[in-house]
Amino acid sequence: MEKYYGPISDQLTLIDGAEDVLRYFRDNNLKIGIVSNTIFPEKFHLPELKRFGLYPYLGAYSFSSSVGVRKPHPEIFLKTLDALEIDPSHAVFVGDRLVEDVGGAQKVGMKGILAYHQGRDYSASIDPDARIDDLKELPETVSSLFCN
Repeated sequence: MEKYYGPISDQLTLIDGAEDVLRYFRDNNLKIGIVSNTIFPEKFHLPELKRFGLYPYLGAYSFSSSVGVRKPHPEIFLKTLDALEIDPSHAVFVGDRLVEDVGGAQKVGMKGILAYHQGRDYSASIDPDARIDDLKELPETVSSLFCN
Protein backbone atom coordinates (compact mmCIF):
# COMPACT_ATOMS: atom_id res chain seq x y z
CA MET A 1 0.00 0.00 0.00
CA GLU A 2 2.88 2.38 0.71
CA LYS A 3 4.19 2.02 -2.86
CA TYR A 4 0.72 2.66 -4.24
CA TYR A 5 0.12 5.69 -2.03
CA GLY A 6 3.48 7.39 -2.67
CA PRO A 7 2.58 8.87 -6.07
CA ILE A 8 -0.78 10.04 -4.70
CA SER A 9 0.89 11.84 -1.82
CA ASP A 10 3.40 13.45 -4.20
CA GLN A 11 0.53 15.12 -6.09
CA LEU A 12 -1.07 16.73 -3.05
CA THR A 13 -1.00 20.49 -2.74
CA LEU A 14 -2.16 22.90 -0.09
CA ILE A 15 -5.14 25.11 -0.84
CA ASP A 16 -4.05 28.74 -0.97
CA GLY A 17 -4.77 30.43 2.33
CA ALA A 18 -5.43 27.23 4.29
CA GLU A 19 -2.89 27.85 7.03
CA ASP A 20 -3.94 31.49 7.38
CA VAL A 21 -7.57 30.48 7.87
CA LEU A 22 -6.65 27.79 10.41
CA ARG A 23 -4.43 30.24 12.28
CA TYR A 24 -7.28 32.77 12.36
CA PHE A 25 -9.66 30.23 13.91
CA ARG A 26 -7.06 28.99 16.40
CA ASP A 27 -6.16 32.55 17.40
CA ASN A 28 -9.86 33.21 18.01
CA ASN A 29 -10.11 30.16 20.29
CA LEU A 30 -12.14 28.05 17.90
CA LYS A 31 -11.52 24.31 17.80
CA ILE A 32 -10.64 22.63 14.51
CA GLY A 33 -11.10 19.05 13.40
CA ILE A 34 -11.04 17.01 10.22
CA VAL A 35 -13.55 14.44 9.00
CA SER A 36 -12.38 12.68 5.85
CA ASN A 37 -13.58 9.84 3.66
CA THR A 38 -10.55 7.79 2.66
CA ILE A 39 -9.61 4.22 1.92
CA PHE A 40 -6.10 4.84 3.22
CA PRO A 41 -5.19 4.39 6.90
CA GLU A 42 -4.63 7.54 8.94
CA LYS A 43 -0.93 6.67 9.17
CA PHE A 44 -0.70 7.96 5.58
CA HIS A 45 -2.59 11.18 6.23
CA LEU A 46 -1.01 12.35 9.47
CA PRO A 47 2.45 12.85 7.89
CA GLU A 48 0.78 14.90 5.12
CA LEU A 49 -0.89 17.15 7.67
CA LYS A 50 2.49 17.62 9.35
CA ARG A 51 4.29 18.17 6.03
CA PHE A 52 1.90 20.99 5.13
CA GLY A 53 2.08 22.52 8.63
CA LEU A 54 -1.60 21.89 9.39
CA TYR A 55 -1.35 19.28 12.13
CA PRO A 56 -0.69 21.72 15.01
CA TYR A 57 -4.04 23.42 14.34
CA LEU A 58 -6.07 20.24 14.77
CA GLY A 59 -7.80 19.22 17.95
CA ALA A 60 -9.23 16.03 16.45
CA TYR A 61 -9.50 14.06 13.25
CA SER A 62 -11.59 11.17 11.97
CA PHE A 63 -10.72 9.18 8.88
CA SER A 64 -13.37 6.82 7.55
CA SER A 65 -10.78 4.07 7.17
CA SER A 66 -10.32 4.13 10.97
CA VAL A 67 -13.87 4.89 12.07
CA GLY A 68 -15.45 2.24 9.85
CA VAL A 69 -18.14 4.48 8.35
CA ARG A 70 -18.05 7.16 5.66
CA LYS A 71 -19.65 10.57 5.48
CA PRO A 72 -22.59 11.24 5.53
CA HIS A 73 -22.95 8.66 8.35
CA PRO A 74 -23.56 10.57 11.61
CA GLU A 75 -21.01 8.55 13.60
CA ILE A 76 -17.97 10.00 11.83
CA PHE A 77 -19.10 13.58 12.52
CA LEU A 78 -20.14 12.85 16.11
CA LYS A 79 -16.83 11.13 16.89
CA THR A 80 -14.93 14.28 15.97
CA LEU A 81 -17.35 16.58 17.79
CA ASP A 82 -17.04 14.43 20.91
CA ALA A 83 -13.24 14.56 20.75
CA LEU A 84 -13.40 18.35 20.43
CA GLU A 85 -16.07 18.58 23.16
CA ILE A 86 -18.32 20.65 20.91
CA ASP A 87 -22.09 20.52 20.69
CA PRO A 88 -23.18 20.14 17.05
CA SER A 89 -25.27 23.31 17.27
CA HIS A 90 -22.05 25.26 17.85
CA ALA A 91 -20.15 23.71 14.96
CA VAL A 92 -19.74 24.15 11.22
CA PHE A 93 -18.51 21.71 8.65
CA VAL A 94 -16.91 22.88 5.43
CA GLY A 95 -16.85 20.56 2.46
CA ASP A 96 -17.12 20.42 -1.30
CA ARG A 97 -19.82 17.73 -1.54
CA LEU A 98 -23.49 18.39 -0.89
CA VAL A 99 -24.63 14.95 0.27
CA GLU A 100 -21.55 13.71 2.12
CA ASP A 101 -20.35 16.98 3.65
CA VAL A 102 -23.18 19.49 3.91
CA GLY A 103 -26.01 16.99 4.27
CA GLY A 104 -24.10 14.77 6.69
CA ALA A 105 -23.17 17.71 8.91
CA GLN A 106 -26.71 19.09 8.89
CA LYS A 107 -28.15 15.70 9.89
CA VAL A 108 -26.23 15.83 13.18
CA GLY A 109 -27.16 19.47 13.85
CA MET A 110 -24.09 21.26 12.48
CA LYS A 111 -24.12 24.12 10.01
CA GLY A 112 -22.98 22.98 6.57
CA ILE A 113 -20.88 25.27 4.40
CA LEU A 114 -20.39 24.34 0.76
CA ALA A 115 -16.92 25.02 -0.63
CA TYR A 116 -18.06 25.40 -4.22
CA HIS A 117 -16.05 23.89 -7.09
CA GLN A 118 -17.12 24.77 -10.61
CA GLY A 119 -18.12 21.76 -12.68
CA ARG A 120 -19.08 19.55 -9.75
CA ASP A 121 -22.60 18.10 -9.57
CA TYR A 122 -24.62 20.04 -7.02
CA SER A 123 -28.05 18.81 -8.06
CA ALA A 124 -28.91 17.14 -4.71
CA SER A 125 -31.79 18.83 -2.90
CA ILE A 126 -29.66 19.94 0.04
CA ASP A 127 -29.55 23.60 0.96
CA PRO A 128 -26.20 24.65 2.46
CA ASP A 129 -26.25 27.12 5.32
CA ALA A 130 -23.64 29.08 3.37
CA ARG A 131 -21.41 28.82 0.33
CA ILE A 132 -17.85 29.94 -0.23
CA ASP A 133 -15.98 30.18 -3.50
CA ASP A 134 -12.61 30.82 -1.88
CA LEU A 135 -11.26 29.55 1.43
CA LYS A 136 -10.35 33.11 2.42
CA GLU A 137 -14.11 33.81 2.70
CA LEU A 138 -14.49 31.28 5.51
CA PRO A 139 -13.84 33.44 8.62
CA GLU A 140 -16.45 36.02 7.63
CA THR A 141 -18.90 33.30 6.57
CA VAL A 142 -18.58 31.44 9.86
CA SER A 143 -18.99 34.69 11.77
CA SER A 144 -22.15 35.55 9.85
CA LEU A 145 -23.70 32.16 10.66
CA PHE A 146 -23.32 32.62 14.40
CA CYS A 147 -23.46 36.39 14.89
CA ASN A 148 -26.72 37.19 13.13
